[in-house]
Amino acid sequence: MAKTNLAHNTTNQESETLGNPDLHPDTHNDLGYSDTALWEDIPESMNKEDAASLAHIRSIHQRLIQEQKYQNWKDVLEILFPIYLHLKNLTANWTLPPALDDHSGLLCNCPPGTQTVREVDLIDLMGQKQGNFKFCSCTPDPALLLANGYLSSTPIFPQTAFSV
Repeated sequence: MAKTNLAHNTTNQESETLGNPDLHPDTHNDLGYSDTALWEDIPESMNKEDAASLAHIRSIHQRLIQEQKYQNWKDVLEILFPIYLHLKNLTANWTLPPALDDHSGLLCNCPPGTQTVREVDLIDLMGQKQGNFKFCSCTPDPALLLANGYLSSTPIFPQTAFSV
């Protein structure tokens, strides 16, 4: 009788193995994981201390981002202010015809091979357009845009500028 139960159990195990792809020996890879098994994501449970630590880390990260943005603008504005005053005098507060000229030669004398041309969205009272500007590593991008009569929207790698 014991042999009958053993033979019956072996037959049941074989039929269960064939019917269940997770238990079939041919579907397992070298590490023993089944390629056909369904994956279920279980949300991580976080205790209050971990949640508070994560919130504190995110707060510090955001503060550092804001400090970096402030420092970037501070550095650029120190350069832009004297350029703005000079161009304002040169163009009579942007009312003379040379106000629309490219004055970037006053700021950068680098050879054309060292300059890169980049497209910038330009916005003024009459609408918007895209323009190509030459940028150089010797002068901040917002300063070169200002020399063309535009204020940069960002202190680093501007993609949009507004007319003065």
